[in-house]
Amino acid sequence: MGLNAIMPKISEPQYKAQNIKNTISNIHKHNVKFILFFVLPVFCGLFFSAKPVLSIWLGNIYNLQILMGLKWFFMWLYY
Repeated sequence: MGLNAIMPKISEPQYKAQNIKNTISNIHKHNVKFILFFVLPVFCGLFFSAKPVLSIWLGNIYNLQILMGLKWFFMWLYY
C-alpha cells in the first residue's frame, strides 16, 4: 500500500521529461528521514511502553502473553 502513494511521484517526471534520477533520489531521502525521525521513535516508544500501558489499561485481566504477542507483532512489523 505504501508504494501506491509513492508511484505517482516517481512516474510523473517520466512524462514531463525531467531528471528522474534526482527525483527518485529526493523521494528516497525524504522517506528515509521520515522513517528515522518519526516511524522508528514511535515504534520504539510503543515497544518499550507496552508493559505499563497494558497493565494500566487491562488491570486485573493483564496477562504476560498479551505483552509478548504485542512485542512480537511490533518486531514483525519492523522487519
